[in-house]
Amino acid sequence: MRVIDVLRRGGIAVQLVKIAGLLVAAVAVLQVATWVGNPYTDSDESSGATGTPWTAPSLRGSAPPPPPADLPRIEFPPPLPAIRQGAPQPVPTRYGLTYTVPSSRGWRPSSDRTMGWTSDGELITAYGSVSDYGYDYCPALDGSDKAAVGITGRNATDAATAARSEIDRMERALTDDTGRAPRVTVSGPVQTEVSSRSAVRYTAELTEVSKGADCDAAAVRLHVVATAAYATAEVAVFVVLQKLDVPDALSDDAVDAIVGSLRSSNH
Repeated sequence: MRVIDVLRRGGIAVQLVKIAGLLVAAVAVLQVATWVGNPYTDSDESSGATGTPWTAPSLRGSAPPPPPADLPRIEFPPPLPAIRQGAPQPVPTRYGLTYTVPSSRGWRPSSDRTMGWTSDGELITAYGSVSDYGYDYCPALDGSDKAAVGITGRNATDAATAARSEIDRMERALTDDTGRAPRVTVSGPVQTEVSSRSAVRYTAELTEVSKGADCDAAAVRLHVVATAAYATAEVAVFVVLQKLDVPDALSDDAVDAIVGSLRSSNH
């Protein structure tokens, strides 16, 4: 899975568009002019609170429903707060939620990095405020990583539906150009809470994933948590993509710590 600055098609390490295109593409496709209604629009993220809007590339697909008019909107993700060297890094997002990842040991925390997948000109899924682990571990794959954390928003749906549908989208994202899809095993839903608000968690094992290189992973675990957002979208969908068959893979305990760190940005 590629995190930094490109879109990927069908789960294969093919550089489709610069992330600039993804960011705004999600924005345009999602909700008429900004980011949140797209099933996966963290693509509007930019690395600053100001700037000239980009022109989004044309992507097929009907525009998703917009968020409620009275819902607060955050145009750009807040910058990373300053921390002491080596301390865990809080990562704020456009949804009024924050998560925490390590700031060392192979991690690259970011509040404005994005990642996503397209197929035949259609956006499958995209995430913003992406932090990654083990970046560029596979020399044969540009932008490879061992794990990635991100978030997106959904409207006109409930948390359980949004969480479950994310697995279907990831299955499609990891389907190769020949139509070969990964084998998917789903666990959940598990009822949980995020800052005293109800949330739903699913876990999916995606195996027999087509590899872009010998060092690429053929097995991925997708962790999805959906809960009511505080801004930008009705539902926030938080994901951790964990590659399983790579050296020094992210541990399940580390994933649980990241998922457990998700909270209101005001806490």
